[in-house]
Amino acid sequence: MEEFNYGSSVTYQCDTVERGQVPFSLIGESSIHCTSTDNVNGDWSGPAPECKVVLCNQPKVAYGKQMTGYSPVYTYRASVLFECEHRYTLKGSNILHCNENGEWDPQSPVCELSSCDDPPYISNTFRDHSNSNLFPAGTVVKYNCVGGYELIPGISSASVTCQKDFTWSEQQEFCRRIRCPSPDIRNGTARPRKELYVYEDKIRIECDRGYALKDNYGLMKCERNGAWHPPLPICEPACEPPAHISNGRDNRGWRNVFLVGSSVRYFCNSGWSLVGVSSIRCTAGDGGTPRWDAPAPECKACEPPARIANGQDNRGWKNVFLVGSSVSYSCNHGWSLVGVSSIRCIAGDGGTPRWDAPVPECKEIPRCPNPVIENGKQISIRETEYTVGNRVEFQCESGYILEGSKSIECQTNGKWDPPVPSCIKVGCPKPDVQNGGMVIALDEKEWYDMNENVTFKCFPGYQFSDLWYQSTTDSLAITCSTDGTWTMLPKCEKQINSPLCNMVRESVKFLHCGLSLAELRTHLETQKLYLEIQKFKRGLQKYKE
Repeated sequence: MEEFNYGSSVTYQCDTVERGQVPFSLIGESSIHCTSTDNVNGDWSGPAPECKVVLCNQPKVAYGKQMTGYSPVYTYRASVLFECEHRYTLKGSNILHCNENGEWDPQSPVCELSSCDDPPYISNTFRDHSNSNLFPAGTVVKYNCVGGYELIPGISSASVTCQKDFTWSEQQEFCRRIRCPSPDIRNGTARPRKELYVYEDKIRIECDRGYALKDNYGLMKCERNGAWHPPLPICEPACEPPAHISNGRDNRGWRNVFLVGSSVRYFCNSGWSLVGVSSIRCTAGDGGTPRWDAPAPECKACEPPARIANGQDNRGWKNVFLVGSSVSYSCNHGWSLVGVSSIRCIAGDGGTPRWDAPVPECKEIPRCPNPVIENGKQISIRETEYTVGNRVEFQCESGYILEGSKSIECQTNGKWDPPVPSCIKVGCPKPDVQNGGMVIALDEKEWYDMNENVTFKCFPGYQFSDLWYQSTTDSLAITCSTDGTWTMLPKCEKQINSPLCNMVRESVKFLHCGLSLAELRTHLETQKLYLEIQKFKRGLQKYKE
């Protein structure tokens, strides 16, 4: 037997177990020592401990939650910490230990209810602000109406109380929607029509026929102060919106209300003419029914002009003829335009557009007969037919002379003016020379053919007036020319014998003697000197006289 001396000690520990097995727990003191109560006999300070398996159940606390000591197995001396859920109070110890008997020590605590839940939601309200989220018995929570709502008449205070059983007192509706007065519109109606109008309701005011809203679009809303915004309008006498006009505009803009006294002015687009008054005004009218003082005007263009028979115009596909536009006409070949060739659209009196002239007509052009003359021909371009204005010029054949006008023109009556001429054979009348006669006149006749010659000689004591003939011959032959006149019909004048005249005649003869230019020049200079001397002598003689 093993012996232990006084004061020695023994320490115990349990055996280990395999992995996954529940370990042994040491029950009792892990260390004991040898002592004595009488100083004679030895005793151990306590009984030896024992090793055994000790397990406690999973601890549970209603409305509580375990804060520490989580474990899949709770063995001897294991401890856990508990805390109650929100709005619950702990009764008992919040710490538990697993004892050697496999029980928790002390007993599990209790979590008791100590507050009401969150205050109830009551429609159209909001709660007074509070920093606390605990509501012990006796707590009073007050409510307020949200915007657009008010306390129901008869309710002085909106609140609930947490009762002793931690339930809230009876809940009820505290607030109702703010109400606006029923809209009563004279000469008008509110839409939609309802028995009760409350906050945020919208209405549209429609005026009766002959009335309109002034400075208001007729849309209103019930506000949180129990009033309509904007304030209810007044339906005033008004005219119906005036007609819009085609091809024009007016100055109404976005306006759709036309009270008595208002006016609308009209304008036409470019090229269109305003027919009627340019401005109309809304008046009270007979019996108080508003009306416009005049009908809306019209914007008009000229009516399409008539088309012409046997002709055409330049309108093409155009069927609208604005002021300032024009249409030109032309006739088919063989037809003549009677009237103006172009008409123009103008505003006219009172603004009514009209054409500045009547539409012309195409009348058949008169044709003149082909002008033919014997012993002659046309010298202008020949035409297949001759119409008004065509001109023709003629020329006779050689030996013939034109009697009448050389140029004729076709007239509107289908006749030529002047009349068509004729070509007559050329001849000259019997020549008559005063103080002279024909040398040979056996066949003297009254009419001579073209190119026929006649010889003349001056009577004694007379000579040809032309110095040339005086110096060259004492007879002269003349010819009937192609134009029916005699060539160089001579004149016979009384012969004058004077030295100067004779000298001139001799000089003319001298010029025909075949002199050279140098000899001729010397002769002329000598002649000139002689004449100047004679002139000087005559001047000297007149001076002496």
